Amino acid sequence: SADLLAAVDAMAGRSGRSAWIERSIRSALKRVTRQRRDQRELEILNTNADALNREGTDALAYQASWDAE
Repeated sequence: SADLLAAVDAMAGRSGRSAWIERSIRSALKRVTRQRRDQRELEILNTNADALNREGTDALAYQASWDAE
């Protein structure tokens, strides 16, 4: 619509409408890609949380104690 194009033109300034739209789409795609990756990683961590916590607790058992003098 005309009001949307006017707003884009105002935001784009001298760089031009096409360049502004391209930057905006690239930025949105990066954001969505990052959000999806973060969500997948969180799901993996949550799926393996109990095993990872057990492994961490086990590793702490082998840690030498440190006494400050």
